[in-house]
Amino acid sequence: MIGVAGVLGVLIAIASSQELSNSDSGASTTSFWIRILLGCLLFLGAYRQLQQRPADGAEPVQPKWMAGIASFTTGKSFTTGLVIGAVNPKNLAMSLAAAATISAAALSTGEDVSTVVVYALIGTAGVAAPLVVAVALGTRSTVILDGWKIWLAENNAAVMAVLFAVIGAVLVGKGISGLTA
Repeated sequence: MIGVAGVLGVLIAIASSQELSNSDSGASTTSFWIRILLGCLLFLGAYRQLQQRPADGAEPVQPKWMAGIASFTTGKSFTTGLVIGAVNPKNLAMSLAAAATISAAALSTGEDVSTVVVYALIGTAGVAAPLVVAVALGTRSTVILDGWKIWLAENNAAVMAVLFAVIGAVLVGKGISGLTA
């Protein structure tokens, strides 16, 4: 959550300094083109995910960091979460689009901070779900979490492709509608 919020905060500051808003009409043409570009990049990411999915019956390859996650110390877990939250391409694309939208809204500093907090809470809810299950169910959560892990390993490429395509479509649609308004 800290990584996601930190990156969004920095991007809002940069976007605000670059005047991505037009005081007369809200968002500038630049911010709409940024959305379109990010959406197109996410479409490419979706295509790449589909190309990289394992063949039927093949064992999916886990990233090295994910394979050892069960043995992470608290510090290593925090650092990994911070880095993944901050530099994950999906998070960066979404944060860039959110920063363009938020800076175009010309909110007060307090409203910017509140928006960043809400964005970070929503953006990390899926990652927090296993933690909530583990805390709520204790040792009984092992079966549930192991099932989720297996399903996600088998379906990760398809899930990410759909996620990238949907977010890309939203960004391209918002960009085009803003340019034609």
